[in-house]
Amino acid sequence: MNKARYGNYAKLIAFFLVAVLLIIGFGFATEGWWQDAEPLDSDNTSDNLKDNNTIDTSTDTNPPTPPEIVTPEYTNSITGLEITEEEARKRHYAFVLDTDSPLYGISSCDLIAEFPTENDSTRLLAFSNIADKFSKIGSISPTRTYISNVGRFFSSIIIYNGNDGTAVTESCEIRGSAFDLSERLGHSYTEYTKFTYTNGDLISAGIFNTNINITAEKDAKSPYNFVDFGSMLSLGGTAAKTVILPFSDRSETELYYKSTDKCYTFNKNGSAKNDMLNDKKTTFKNVFILFADTVTYEAQETTELVMKTIGAGNGYYITEGHSIPITWESTSDGTMTMYDKDGEKLTVNRGNSYMGFIKSSKAENVKIS
Repeated sequence: MNKARYGNYAKLIAFFLVAVLLIIGFGFATEGWWQDAEPLDSDNTSDNLKDNNTIDTSTDTNPPTPPEIVTPEYTNSITGLEITEEEARKRHYAFVLDTDSPLYGISSCDLIAEFPTENDSTRLLAFSNIADKFSKIGSISPTRTYISNVGRFFSSIIIYNGNDGTAVTESCEIRGSAFDLSERLGHSYTEYTKFTYTNGDLISAGIFNTNINITAEKDAKSPYNFVDFGSMLSLGGTAAKTVILPFSDRSETELYYKSTDKCYTFNKNGSAKNDMLNDKKTTFKNVFILFADTVTYEAQETTELVMKTIGAGNGYYITEGHSIPITWESTSDGTMTMYDKDGEKLTVNRGNSYMGFIKSSKAENVKIS
């Protein structure tokens, strides 16, 4: 009987051992299946694991560093843009051009000023300090005292073809700053027996043989200040997407703002005034409208308009689709200054500019919208 009892105990022990082994084996198998089923996560390492119930309260104490704004060593005195040292050493050329003729080189100019004449037309004064590289420039027209004055405000060398202004008017000293193609034969050529043109090589050769100083003045004053590099001036004034300037009954200038380019396109009498040299549109970052008094002298056979570009007046500064009122003044020593509504020297955006001199009597006919 004891043997039977011991036999039963042995069977129970054996059964128990077998059951334990089966449970252990099943556990290992289940653990392996679980591990194989979990996807491998490269971020799920022991160093990166966090308690899901823990809130990450850490903050970035080092905000992004803004890009460094570097002020160039050399800038253009008219546009405020970066230029080379060679360009900075040179004075601007200012070409007197006829708007009734095909125009070459105007799309690359830093500033274009427009003036009325007594024949219901206009003339331009186009400034550039890289014109010696142009393959064609013109059509070159006669100058007037009031046109040459503006050239002196920017310390430029005025290039023109004679002078058809005879009325006595106050003027700047332009001696040593003018090059008359009508007196310098061989430095221009005529097309269609009417239009006079020149180019960079002819002008460079012509001025080389004169006493004209082509080196830029170190202390040359600009009529305005420039906004800091990396900044953009937003006027917040009256909307100015379209600017209509009625110089006369048959000569109207239209400037249209294009928001994608942030520039104004130059049009005359309903048509874009493209550069015939490269068929590029002529566009401007800044627009200045300056009202100036005029006097018309009448003789038996002639009529001559004189604009008082030495003096003072009011006007508008336009950029980025908006305009603000401004005032201006100039003196016979060759300086001009523009002022904002607070009487401070005007600050403008960097870039090229259009400057329209409008008769004071036509101020109410200017349309800005």
